Amino acid sequence: MRFETVRIKGIGPFRDEVSVDLSAIPGVLVAVSGGNGEGKSTFLEVLGAGTIFRETPTRGSLSSLATGRDSFVEARVVNGASHTIRHTVDAVSGKSEALVLDADGAPVLAETKVTSFSAWAKAHLPSPEVFYASVFAAQGSGGFLDMKPGERKAVLSRVLGIEAFERDAERARERARATRTELEVAVARLGELSADDVASAEGAASQARQEVAVAEARLTEARAHAAAAATYRETETGLRAAEEQLAELAVRVRNNEAILADGETIRAAAARSDEIRSLLAVIDADVGASAARLTGHEARRREAAARADRAQQRSRELSSRMDLARARLRSRDGIAAAAAAIPAALQQVADIEAAHLLAQRELEAATSALLGGAEARVEVLRDHLGVIARGEADDPKQAALDALLEDDGTARDQAAAPKRAGAARQAIAVATGKLEAARRHVAGLDAQAARAGEVEAAEAEIVAHERDLVAARADEEAAGAGAAAAARDADAERAAAQDGAARAGALRQELQALSARARLLEKLQGAEVRLADYRPQLAELEAKVASRRALLAELPPPVHVDLEGVERAARAADLALATAEQRLVSARATEARRTELQAERAAAEGALADYELLAQAYGASGWPADIIDAAGPQLTALVNDLLHTCVGPRWTVSIETTRTSADGKRQLESCEVRVIDTQAGREAEARTFSGGERAMIGEAVSLALSMFACQSAGLEDVTLVRDETTAALDPANGRAWIEMLRRAAEIVGASKVFYVAHAPELVAMADARIEVRGGKVEVVS
Repeated sequence: MRFETVRIKGIGPFRDEVSVDLSAIPGVLVAVSGGNGEGKSTFLEVLGAGTIFRETPTRGSLSSLATGRDSFVEARVVNGASHTIRHTVDAVSGKSEALVLDADGAPVLAETKVTSFSAWAKAHLPSPEVFYASVFAAQGSGGFLDMKPGERKAVLSRVLGIEAFERDAERARERARATRTELEVAVARLGELSADDVASAEGAASQARQEVAVAEARLTEARAHAAAAATYRETETGLRAAEEQLAELAVRVRNNEAILADGETIRAAAARSDEIRSLLAVIDADVGASAARLTGHEARRREAAARADRAQQRSRELSSRMDLARARLRSRDGIAAAAAAIPAALQQVADIEAAHLLAQRELEAATSALLGGAEARVEVLRDHLGVIARGEADDPKQAALDALLEDDGTARDQAAAPKRAGAARQAIAVATGKLEAARRHVAGLDAQAARAGEVEAAEAEIVAHERDLVAARADEEAAGAGAAAAARDADAERAAAQDGAARAGALRQELQALSARARLLEKLQGAEVRLADYRPQLAELEAKVASRRALLAELPPPVHVDLEGVERAARAADLALATAEQRLVSARATEARRTELQAERAAAEGALADYELLAQAYGASGWPADIIDAAGPQLTALVNDLLHTCVGPRWTVSIETTRTSADGKRQLESCEVRVIDTQAGREAEARTFSGGERAMIGEAVSLALSMFACQSAGLEDVTLVRDETTAALDPANGRAWIEMLRRAAEIVGASKVFYVAHAPELVAMADARIEVRGGKVEVVS
């Protein structure tokens, strides 16, 4: 993976935009220099991890590093294909967006959400484990030599990409546990199945079918007897019903014949009732009309009375307004006197204001003398002394005497200033009181004089009110007369309505007396119709009764059977058959379920064996251990190539992924870095060497791991970053380290190797230099 360009703004110390074309920097080795805290590590971490993961290994996230509303980092990255990645961050809201463009500048993602970018990066860019093990060595990251064997194995697993094996192994173990549970459930369910066999259930069902056939034959016979008995009872019931109908119809014939005997009287009562109803309709209409007219007369009376009340109220209001207008006329003389006194009052206010102004000026003069006296005295003395000092005075002594005399006058004025100021304040207070009283007097005169228009308006109002009062009293008299006429009309209509109501009452009493007999007219008419219908029915019923008596005499007497008992026995047989058949179905289902569970148990046993085998194969002691063991010689060759080519033959490293147990009988998992030191004549674990020696060996191992990771991940034309990993190297080993960087770049085909160094000699050995200082980034060839 190669980084070609980078632009940064508002991230960490880079508040203003910085832009670097990395592909244009000459050579392979590029030193990144600058003072402590200037931002060297921030620049490299934001360029690499910040662009890919939006998170730096030691400086935090891009959001935590942002300093502005428009902070961003943009880099062009080549990892097979070329993409431009841009992250924008709002330092205030914390909102972030991510944009990915292809080589032609077209958007790769349909949206700029950070989650969409993370999903794309996971599919198209190296994982953090591969990135930090191959491309990027962060500042302060633990060296391989300082790790425990288990930690070293974990690093090799990440570099080799076999951590996924352990995840697969854990998934296989989880599936094994789940399958074991399924197997236990299948075994338990097999134990829960009943022992009832199909043959026994089939025999019970056959016996139940025979018992049902016997019960059905008995039920058929019992139902035949019951049907014959039902026919007898039905005929007997029909005879009784016909006899009852015949008796009831005979009663109805007698009742209707009785109504016919009183027919003339009933018809006369009905005719008189109709005549009375006609008379009542006419009288009720007349009474209703009178009531309607009475309502109109009452409404007219109330309206006239209301108009009279309003006219009377209007008269009272006009009288009251005339009284008020006459009262305003009585203040006419006072208003004229007030208007005449206004000029004199205004002159008095002007005189008092003038006295008040003179007192204020006297107070200002006294205050100025009091506050500025000392400064004035000093100023006068300084002027006279200046004249004397410059030799401009004809007689210096006389000039000094003049200055003293003038100063004495100023001192007297300053001493008298407090008394002058007190007297001025007293005069101001007296003038202020008089001025306020005079102004109130003028305001009162103005307010009273302003009422002159009220007098004229009152005179006009009196004339208008007198005219309106005459009209209101005339309206009141007319309304009273109308109310009296309406009352007389209402009394006449009320008397007419009462007379009609009395006549209607007498007619209704007569109608009430006739109503009982008149109501029989409908019954009389119905009786005639019903008798014409009842007499043929009576003859028919008499014939039906005779026929059913003859039929009943011919039927055999009924035989008593316990039909309910026979039916219960048949239902019990059916229930027993259903139970037996259900038992047969259950036995067959149990047999099928037993076969199914046995198949599930066999399948679960096979799957459990497969998952346990996969868990063992993918586990730490399986294929991952074999892959790591196979990687040991290759990694060892890369380390020794760097050491022997760039440092010399002194150290030879061996990376051993297993060790022999104490009893010498077993090979145990381990990860040791053994070093043969030909100069010291010893072989030991790398951690036992001195600081400088361990740093050089550790750098060789770390670079070899990066080379091995790049080769294993298939990364080509990569950009390598080494951030301050040379602190413990002396100058000689530092130069050898630079050679190792070149050798590593040559082996993996790196396009650029960026390294941070403070030693001038290490910086000078680079092909180019990037200077980071004061929030700026500058490429120095």
